[in-house]
Amino acid sequence: MTTYSTSDFNRLMYLLDTDNLDDARILLKHQTLAMRNNLFDKLDNDDNTLLHRYVLRNHADAVHLLLEYGASVYAVNKYGWLPIHLAAYCGHDRTIVQYLLEFEKR
Repeated sequence: MTTYSTSDFNRLMYLLDTDNLDDARILLKHQTLAMRNNLFDKLDNDDNTLLHRYVLRNHADAVHLLLEYGASVYAVNKYGWLPIHLAAYCGHDRTIVQYLLEFEKR
């Protein structure tokens, strides 16, 4: 993992954690597809992808943003769980489940 991609990962995570979706969108918009995929494949300190992290946090807007920019609904975390598994298991907002199902069809 390069320093540049690590700093982008940490910055994106910070922006989403602080609900700064506009700046997160700008950061993602200026990444190449390969760079975005690299960000989406990284695991946080809890061994979850960014998509898993925000599904667990019940943050529908962050989930939608990540999906909009190419995060995979088929990504697995260290424990082999898909984001939809976490959404169903945690009983979160139906909106998140709907987003995951909608983007799965694309």
